[in-house]
Amino acid sequence: MLSESEVRPRLLKWRGLVRCFDAGNIAVIACIAIVFLTAQGTVWSKNEFDGMRAKSYMLFLDFSKYYICGKMACGDDYVRANVYDANLQQKYLTEYSLTDAKKPIEYIAYPPINFPLMKPLALLPMSQAFHIYWTLGLFFAIAATWLLSRQSKFFHKALNFLTLWLAIFASIPMFRAYALGQFSLYLLGLIALYFYLFLRQSKKLDWFAGLTLALTAIKPQYCIFLAIPAMATLRWRIIAAAAAGEAILLAMAVATVGMKNITDFPKIVLFAEQTPLYGGVFPEQMVNLRAIFCLFSNPHTAMQVTSYLGVAAMAALFVLWYKLGRKRPDLTARLVALTVCVCLTTSPHTNIYDCILLCLPVLLTMPSSLSASLYSRYLSLETKTFFWPEEILTIIMLLYAPMGWVIFMCAFGKNILGEACITLPFAFINVLLCLLHCLCLRHEANALSSEQTSEII
Repeated sequence: MLSESEVRPRLLKWRGLVRCFDAGNIAVIACIAIVFLTAQGTVWSKNEFDGMRAKSYMLFLDFSKYYICGKMACGDDYVRANVYDANLQQKYLTEYSLTDAKKPIEYIAYPPINFPLMKPLALLPMSQAFHIYWTLGLFFAIAATWLLSRQSKFFHKALNFLTLWLAIFASIPMFRAYALGQFSLYLLGLIALYFYLFLRQSKKLDWFAGLTLALTAIKPQYCIFLAIPAMATLRWRIIAAAAAGEAILLAMAVATVGMKNITDFPKIVLFAEQTPLYGGVFPEQMVNLRAIFCLFSNPHTAMQVTSYLGVAAMAALFVLWYKLGRKRPDLTARLVALTVCVCLTTSPHTNIYDCILLCLPVLLTMPSSLSASLYSRYLSLETKTFFWPEEILTIIMLLYAPMGWVIFMCAFGKNILGEACITLPFAFINVLLCLLHCLCLRHEANALSSEQTSEII
C-alpha cells in the first residue's frame, strides 16, 4: 500500500489536468444555461406564451392542467363535483388553455388538494399566470436550496452555489420542466426546505418541517418516502405537524370538490394509470424502474412489480434511518441523498423533470468540482482513502448536464418533450446512483467504526 508521502505527489501531478476538466465542464454548462435563460426571457419579453401554446398543445401542457384545476375550482357546484369527469376536463382545456379539441384527452388525475391550491392561477389570464407561477417557483427553489447549502461542506460558498444553479439551468430536466410548465421547482423548494429544517435538529423548527412535508403531498408518490426519515428517527413533532397540515389541506379540498372526489381518488388514479383511452401517462417515458420493466413486460405488470419494489425500498430505507439516522448524525447527509435517489428510482410515477431533485444529494454529499474532490483527498489522506464508487458518483453528477445533452443528441427522436429513447438512459442512471450511494453509505459507516475502534485500542 502506498504511503502518504508517495500519494501526495501523485495527486498533485493530476492537478493541472483536473483544473482543465473543471474549466471545460463549467464553460459548456454556462453556455447551455445562457441559452436556456435567454429562451425563457424571450418568451416573457416578447409575450410568446399564447402563440407557442397555440402552435403545440404539448408546450406548457402541465401548467395548462394546473390552470384548469384552478378554473374548475372556481366553477359552480356541478363543475366542482365533477372535476374528474374527462369530458368536462376536455371542455375546460379547450375553452381556457388553447387545447386542440381534436387531440387526445389529457386526463387530469391530480390529487384533490391541487384544486384549491391552484385557485389563484385562475384569477389571471393564462400567460400572466404562467410567468408569475414560474418566477415565484424559481425564486422559491433558489432560496430553499441556498438555505440547504448552509449544511454543505462545499456549496456554502456563493460561487459554488452559483455553479450548481448554472448546472441545473443547463440540464435536460430543467428544459423539460420549463417546456411543460411543471411543478418541479416548487417541489424542489419544498423538499430542500424540509430537509434543511430536518437537519437543524431543532424542536421549534420541527413543526415547520412537518408543515412543509404536508405540502409535498401535492406529489403523493414522493411524500411517503420523505416521511420515512421523520418516522424512523422518532421525530414526532414533524409527524404531528404533517398530519395537521394534511388535515387542513384535505378540509380545503372537501370544501372545494366535495368528499366523494376524495374517497374516489385512488380508483381515479388507477384508472388513469391503466386506461389507454386518455393521454397524459407514458410509463415507457419515465425515469424509474417502471420504465425499465416496460422493456420486458406490459405496462400493467411493470406497474405492479414497481409498486412491490417501492414498498420494499421504503421498508429498507426505514431500517437504515432507524439504525443509523438516530445514532450517527455524521451519516445523515448521505442518508438524505440515498432517500432522494431511491424515491426517484422506485416511485411508480417519476418523470425526467423530477430529476431536478438530484441537486439535493449533490448539495449535501458531493464536492463542487473535480478539483475540490482532489483537494479534499489531498488534505485528508490520513483519514480518507480512495474509494472508487465515490469518485464515479462525483464524475457522473459533475457531467450530468452535458451528458444529458449527449444522450439527447444521440437519441433517435430529438424531442425535448420526451420519448423513451431519450428518457430511458436517465432511468438507468438513477438506478446506478442508488447503488453508488448505498456503497458510499456502507463505506462511510465502516470507516468511522474502524476509526472509533482504533481510538479505543
